[in-house]
Formats: sequence, structure tokens, C-alpha cells
Amino acid sequence: MAIPYPTGNIELEKEDEKLFRRHMLDTAVEALATEITEQTIF
Repeated sequence: MAIPYPTGNIELEKEDEKLFRRHMLDTAVEALATEITEQTIF
């Protein structure tokens, strides 16, 4: 069984989906670049 939209939302229009994925990517990059000294939620 596969997950067809692991990082997306099937209900969004194509352009909105692109923006949603970009936001997730930006959040991930910010998380990777952040020094963690205590529990942090992004």
C-alpha cells in the first residue's frame, strides 16, 4: 500500500498545493538550520 500524498493535500488546487509544499520545505530547512537546546516545535 502506498501513500499517494505524503507531503500534500489532495483537496488543494495545483498552485495552492505547490505553495503548501514550499511552506513545508521552508519549515524543514529552518528546522535543520536551528540550533536546538531544548524541546522545540516548528
